Amino acid sequence: MIRRMSRVAAVIALVIFVAERLYTGTVYGIGAGIGVVAIFWLLAFISGVRGTFAYHHYRQLQADKTPSLVIQQ
Repeated sequence: MIRRMSRVAAVIALVIFVAERLYTGTVYGIGAGIGVVAIFWLLAFISGVRGTFAYHHYRQLQADKTPSLVIQQ
């Protein structure tokens, strides 16, 4: 799914990461759930989701600009 730039896979990965960080924070304390590395990964996942949606938006724009071959009889 990631190879095909799936929007669903990108959002699910972000949700799973946030859920795991929240779980870690509740079990081991807030300091364990939030750290420099966790913030870095959160920003990376957010950037991945944004990039995936932008990729599909760009592909749609390119598809709209491409003239289709219409055969008239």
